[in-house]
Amino acid sequence: SQLKLQAFAAPRHEGIWDEIRGELKGSISKQGGTVDEVDGPFGPELRARVPVRTPDGKSTIQVVRFFGIDGPRWFLHATLTGPAATEPGSAGPVEDLLRDVVVVRGGDPMPPRELIPMRFPEEAQLEDTPDEEVASSGRGPLDPFRRGPEITEVR
Repeated sequence: SQLKLQAFAAPRHEGIWDEIRGELKGSISKQGGTVDEVDGPFGPELRARVPVRTPDGKSTIQVVRFFGIDGPRWFLHATLTGPAATEPGSAGPVEDLLRDVVVVRGGDPMPPRELIPMRFPEEAQLEDTPDEEVASSGRGPLDPFRRGPEITEVR
């Protein structure tokens, strides 16, 4: 399975997932695909069957799930393909991964829908980092299954 993430700037007081959902539906329909809106684990999501062309030139259908998560001044868009998009029992680990994503938008002004640059947290270590370097840095090795820092805003 593949999970593609994109974070965008959003208006201060309103989400953009409703608008983007409508645009996606129209785009998929124009391509000859089908799309259904369902209630998913993150709110409304789109489940689509999109016509695609394989590298060898053959036409096929790809099943895709689109998630949108509106936050304070940001929007997280996730696209899920592969077995986790087609087999409900396979989606759990990928959905858990999505729940652990932290968006830090920053305080700089950005127009709505501008892509927010993504990066690994400063404390994250790459797997090929020598053990001596990890030990001397005072940080432990990266544990991708442990929750990281979170920020919650209550309005």
